[in-house]
Amino acid sequence: FAGAWRVRRPASSKELVEQVIRNNQAQGAQPTADSRKLIESELAGRAALSQEALKRGLDKSPTVKVQLELFLQNLLAEALISDHQSKNPIEESVIKADYERQIKLLKDSKEYKIRDIVVADEAQAKAIVASLRKGESFEKLAQDKSIDASKSNGGDLGWLLVEQITPAIGNVVVNLAKGATTMAPIQVGNTWHVLKLEDVRPFTAPTYDVAKVQIRQALMLKQRNEFVSSILSNAKIELVKP
Repeated sequence: FAGAWRVRRPASSKELVEQVIRNNQAQGAQPTADSRKLIESELAGRAALSQEALKRGLDKSPTVKVQLELFLQNLLAEALISDHQSKNPIEESVIKADYERQIKLLKDSKEYKIRDIVVADEAQAKAIVASLRKGESFEKLAQDKSIDASKSNGGDLGWLLVEQITPAIGNVVVNLAKGATTMAPIQVGNTWHVLKLEDVRPFTAPTYDVAKVQIRQALMLKQRNEFVSSILSNAKIELVKP
C-alpha cells in the first residue's frame, strides 16, 4: 500500500497551500498574507520531516501502513459523500417546505423555562427534595450539588419545547405549575433529576430567514445518512480475521 501511496503524482507546494487555505475557510477562517506565510512554513516543515521518515524506511512499518490505509479510507469516504451532496444540493423549495411543516406541527406548542439539579443517586436526590421543601434556594442547591454543566447557572436550562426534553422529564414538566418543583426525583439512565418549572410561554416560531440555515444542515445530515445507508446496504465487504 505504501508504494501505491508514493507513486502517484505528488501535489505541488502551491496546491497544498491552497488546499489548507480552503480547509481553513470551511472552518470560517479568512486567509491573510501572514496566515499564508505561516501555512507555507508549516508545510515546508512537514515535507522535511516526511522526507526524512521515508529515508528511514518508516513508510514500510506495519503500523504506518495501517494508519495510511485508515486515512485513505476516511478521505475517500468523505470525498464520496461530498461528491454526492454537491451533485444533489438541497433546493430552497425543499428547505421552505420543511420549515412550513415544522411551523404547522409547532403552532400550538409551548416553551418551558426549567431548572434542573442532576445527581448520581436517588438518596441524594431525595435529600435535595427535602431541602427544597424546607425553603432552601433551588439555584444554590444546583450550584452546590448538581453534576450537570448547568450548575454554574443555578441549573438553568433555558427555554425548551417539550419535544426537546427527555420524555421521562417532559412528561412531568407539562404537569407542573409555574414555580413548582418536582415532589419526587426522576430517574433518567444512571442519574436522578430534581426540576423546577420557572415559567411557560407560547412558542414563537423563528422567521424563515433565521431558521433556514439550521434546517438546511438538518436536511443535509439526513441526506448524508440516507446515502451512507444505501451504500452500506449494497456493499459486499468482508473483514479478514487475523
